[in-house]
Amino acid sequence: MNLKTTPLWVTIDEFSPSNRLENFLSEVKPFGVILFSRHLKTEQQTADLISFIKSLPFKPLVGIDQEGGRVSRLSSLGYDFKGASEMDENPKKVRETALKMGEVLSKLGFDVNFAPVVDLGPVLPETGLEGRIYSNDEKIVTECAVAFLEAMNDFGIKGCLKHFPGLGGSRVDSHKDLPFIACEDIERHLYPYKKIQTDFTMVAHCSYSFLKDEKPSSINKEVYDILKEIGCCDTIVTDDLKMGALRNYGDIEEVTKLALKEGSNIAMVICSGDETLKIVRNIRNGKEKI
Repeated sequence: MNLKTTPLWVTIDEFSPSNRLENFLSEVKPFGVILFSRHLKTEQQTADLISFIKSLPFKPLVGIDQEGGRVSRLSSLGYDFKGASEMDENPKKVRETALKMGEVLSKLGFDVNFAPVVDLGPVLPETGLEGRIYSNDEKIVTECAVAFLEAMNDFGIKGCLKHFPGLGGSRVDSHKDLPFIACEDIERHLYPYKKIQTDFTMVAHCSYSFLKDEKPSSINKEVYDILKEIGCCDTIVTDDLKMGALRNYGDIEEVTKLALKEGSNIAMVICSGDETLKIVRNIRNGKEKI
């Protein structure tokens, strides 16, 4: 991890290089920048934007959520990649699709892909997980995730397991509200994390019956301790802390500091540039380690 950066993964308001963008990123000095469909106008414009971001002295990583299916940021550039549920529980099919995806991401200059999802099915409607899960079987999920990660690695793209410790069985979408999961067998949900080694793991916003503390997982030390004990990744990142699941736990500055305090290496904050600057200044005023 680059210790000269702020422990944040942020997004940007602009979609082309500018003095304003350079000044913003130079003040924030984020560990990483995540781009969305709105940032991707053409392939050349995207490559130029990424090149500009990566040319800054503190060398931020540039990431994307590119799972395929319903979470396919590259669709704005005309690409159509199938999602996890369309892979027919077939790791070979996963690898073939992910290789094509990795080639595009590499050509554009991305460093990190926040995928694959290793949550377990079955998926209930209106949970935000529809189409994004490989299987109900933890072993098949693991095999498919390995195939995805290997294909990404073939093109130098770092992968990210998500959403620890698992959103399988949730009844609400954490983008909107805080799910509660009564886990009868937490080991099934942890199985992929215990079998896979990768660069990043993303922690969910969810409350669980197996924990002593029912605080959301992304601001829960118990969850980070479990993840660190498993040791499946180099860097732990939260899901976006602006999501509705955390709205009752403080403002964005408060939950960001709390997530970092409880054990996350990097906090993801998907918000405007002005909000991001407030978060950064709050971290620094609080003398958090950056």
